[in-house]
Amino acid sequence: MRKIFWIATFWIIATSLQAQVYPGDANNSGKVDQADVLYTGYAYGSAGPARIETGTIFEEMPVSLDWQQTFPNGVGYAHADANGNGQVNLSDMLAVVTNFGQSHSTPVPVVFPAAVPGMDAALTFTPDLLNPPLTAGSIVNIALDLDYPNLPTEVNGLAFEIAFNKNYIQSISLNYDQDWLGGTSESFRFQTISTSQTDRLKTASTRYGVNPTAAAGRVGMLSIVIEDDLITFMQADSTQILLKIREVMLVDDSLELQPVVTDSLMLTVYNPSFLVTQTAAEEAGDMRLLPNPVSNGRVLVGAPKDIERICVFNMLGQPVYDQQPGTPTFELAVPGSWPTGYYLVRLQQSDGLLSEQLLYIIQ
Repeated sequence: MRKIFWIATFWIIATSLQAQVYPGDANNSGKVDQADVLYTGYAYGSAGPARIETGTIFEEMPVSLDWQQTFPNGVGYAHADANGNGQVNLSDMLAVVTNFGQSHSTPVPVVFPAAVPGMDAALTFTPDLLNPPLTAGSIVNIALDLDYPNLPTEVNGLAFEIAFNKNYIQSISLNYDQDWLGGTSESFRFQTISTSQTDRLKTASTRYGVNPTAAAGRVGMLSIVIEDDLITFMQADSTQILLKIREVMLVDDSLELQPVVTDSLMLTVYNPSFLVTQTAAEEAGDMRLLPNPVSNGRVLVGAPKDIERICVFNMLGQPVYDQQPGTPTFELAVPGSWPTGYYLVRLQQSDGLLSEQLLYIIQ
């Protein structure tokens, strides 16, 4: 009996001296966030001693035997084994997703390296010039690109957040490019809008294992739906919405943070009763739509120079037509499926944009 008592006492003491894991907090920073996606991805495929107490409930889990593998910051891989089964795999990644935002102590702040424009990588918005004027219910797609002024480096993961004004945006999401970080077969993608911080889109993507790859180019498309009830918030004819990229964690094969130049973008949203159809740089008088209104389904479009691209948008800002004529005149065949209403016809020429409203009436 005394022998059993001493064995139990020794196990308790030994356990208290070992690491304490909170499922999902892979880097042991005190909080489950985007960095934990990167750390779990880094340890993906590793194996070590299983915990006595398994599960992913966010509470302190004792680790009696720590893993031999450690992250570059010295934290053991046992912290990435969220469910405690002795393997780091997809179930542990999903535990990060489930416990995202949870904290158990004061989080360790991340020190982001200073970036120099023109020298370091840049994560930038690349808006489509032919996007229509935005109003209630409009949909706008904005590309996100990772650009390098010099030769691109190989990375193991990328995490960042996008700050926005929640009063004017109904929904926002990032559609990752199918080839980003090798595609879904070689990388894990995650995004969320925290319930406690609804004006931040947080996202992360990571390679499976220590397996860096070149990552320059298109990260994905940011899809935004403008609030369909703007009257509550908008007192003037228009307002501006600031989108800002923040807290970029671009990590290499040593989980070292790379300096990244961030970007911001200002969107102008117009009151539904005051929709501007041309910018100061556009001269509607140089563009011809004949006839306008149209009811027979065919419109002759004329411009001073060759039309590189012609797009038509409905009043929700959704694209309904896209062609590349390459000539100064073009016959636009209006599909019979279009409902009666106003449409925005926008042309791209070598020296700028032209736009004009078209009224289509079904006979």
